[in-house]
Amino acid sequence: MTLLPDLVVIGLWLALLSAVGFAISVVASRRLLWNPADPLLLVFLNVAINVAIVVVLADARHTDTIGFVVAGFVALLAGLHTFRGRVPRNGIPELRGPGRTATLLLLGTAAAFYLVYDAFIVRQLGFGVFAGESPDRAKVTVTQGGFGLFRHLYVAANLFYLPLLVHSFVVYRRKAVLVFGVLLFLVQNVVFNFSKAGFVFVIFDLGLLAYFYQAALGRRVLSFRMAAAAAFVGLGPALLVMGLAAGFAGVSVLQMIVTRLAATGSGTYMYFLLDGSEAFRGIDFPSRFSLFFDALLSSLRLKPWAPLSFSGMVSTHLTGVELPGFGANPYPFVAGHFLFGWGGILYCFAVGAFISYVRTRRTNLLTFYVANQGALVFVADPGITQAYIIALIVISPAVVMVHLIAWTQRRRLLVPVQTAYARWAHRRLPPLVATAEPTAGPS
Repeated sequence: MTLLPDLVVIGLWLALLSAVGFAISVVASRRLLWNPADPLLLVFLNVAINVAIVVVLADARHTDTIGFVVAGFVALLAGLHTFRGRVPRNGIPELRGPGRTATLLLLGTAAAFYLVYDAFIVRQLGFGVFAGESPDRAKVTVTQGGFGLFRHLYVAANLFYLPLLVHSFVVYRRKAVLVFGVLLFLVQNVVFNFSKAGFVFVIFDLGLLAYFYQAALGRRVLSFRMAAAAAFVGLGPALLVMGLAAGFAGVSVLQMIVTRLAATGSGTYMYFLLDGSEAFRGIDFPSRFSLFFDALLSSLRLKPWAPLSFSGMVSTHLTGVELPGFGANPYPFVAGHFLFGWGGILYCFAVGAFISYVRTRRTNLLTFYVANQGALVFVADPGITQAYIIALIVISPAVVMVHLIAWTQRRRLLVPVQTAYARWAHRRLPPLVATAEPTAGPS
């Protein structure tokens, strides 16, 4: 049998088992899913791909690895059912969001963070993705060498800008703000976003927000059609950046897309099946713990920066090439085994429980959005969640300033979404009834 048919058979098995794993995840968690654009679905797909890679590609030496990954997969799904939300007596929670003035101030602050970051990119590289720099390398290296503050501002803007922009329109009907806000968002994601996904995945961000408003108002204010339209528009920036990245790599766009899909599980593949875990032989638990939380502890100046992340150490161990800042995403199987060995199965359960806890808390709009985003990306890479925490610390003075402005004007920073919607949208709400399962979402 030639190599090409072998690769086709392997690809078909990977696709089949990924689909089976995804279907199992959806069926097992069907009562937890909020809508067709729930970002938990994206997590299920990525985790299923990682499981399929190990099951299909493991040889006779790694049969125990298959058992570990499958057990971790089951533990992760079980953890998602750990916590249950409380149903209020009147059947629907009173969820809060920023007041009208606070929304505009915070949205303006997030926009300013974007503009500061954009000015930095122009100063360092030129006009974003059109500057002739590889998107992969630019995304990682542009803020290295003492420029981390600009990265923190960019991360903070990403966390706050979209929910505030949506809130300004859904609740306060600020159409002019929406128009200018969308234009900035387009420029930001077309020119200054080095992610090859563009903002196709904004559909999942809107799905998160759609659930919040449905839970808060007892009615649907963001339709799936609207979210799908936003994702369709996002194909343009995605294909643009993908085309540039493919040009730098000397491959076609289709080859680049297939490569990126394969890269979803590359961290798991390298760590388990290429024996990348040998890079940590003899390293004790305190050192592993320090590497795991390197982004958080080093940013807080509690320890020196490690030359490489623990996922980057795996790549360097296998290839001999040292690239600071680079490394494949360590999904729960890798992160759990790195910390606890076979105890990593319990780590996978804890990750699922963490997501369950966040998704069942009654919180305000920004806390709900940021906490859910942080919990979901923790599955792919705990370092991203740590970066979120640092970004929130960096911008905390701006949030405190908004609090002080609201206090001096004797205004409440957070107001009930139902009340604000009825007042500013000039619409009468229907009778409030429960719109979600007790186990799902802010309740």
